[in-house]
Amino acid sequence: MMRRLAVILLLMVTLAGCRDARVRNFWLTHDIDYSEVDSARSQFIDYAALASLADTCAARASIDRLYDKLKKDEVAYYLYTEWVEGIFNHPLSPYRSETIFSQAVERMETDGIFSEDECLPYRQRLARMRLNREGEKATVPGVSLDGRRTLVAVADLGCHSCIEALDSLATDGKWAEVRRVAISCGHSPEFPLLGWERVLPENIRDVFDIRFAPFCFVVSADGTVESSYKSISEL
Repeated sequence: MMRRLAVILLLMVTLAGCRDARVRNFWLTHDIDYSEVDSARSQFIDYAALASLADTCAARASIDRLYDKLKKDEVAYYLYTEWVEGIFNHPLSPYRSETIFSQAVERMETDGIFSEDECLPYRQRLARMRLNREGEKATVPGVSLDGRRTLVAVADLGCHSCIEALDSLATDGKWAEVRRVAISCGHSPEFPLLGWERVLPENIRDVFDIRFAPFCFVVSADGTVESSYKSISEL
């Protein structure tokens, strides 16, 4: 039995090592070619699926190799950086990775392609990415956490479909005994919303990337993040 377990563990380590090597060398064996944008994006998503599972060193090395190539083509640099941000920074992306996005931001700041003003929003997105990570203290602007388990929703309360989705959560037995807080991020007149505390904090953009709302997260009774950002349908 112990021998069989040892073989299984060795196989797992070997497979992980092969995956990390593929990630590290991905942009050595794949070209940057955006003549067919859909095909290039599909290739990038294939890379993201691998890179998001790789160890830190392999993931960082792969991003460096990508940006080494991108520096030679300014159009590619802007295009692929848009994909990097959308796939590795998006709060609801299955490939979200602070390791990869932080390395990409470092390259943006040092490669000399982006101006200081162009780098600033990426630094701000990285700072927001480092908030409300699972197991860490929650940052919920405008809300005093009071020792109760809390469901936090960031949504445009002037959006009818968002209100309907929040209404369905309020009547879901799973959340019946949980404090529910809705943080409003819209500018339209708000619809009535029952079963939720409404909050409109002044510094919402310092904490949340409201471009991707609506999304939710759960704060445990001790004030730590129990479950990080998810779409309403994932709860």
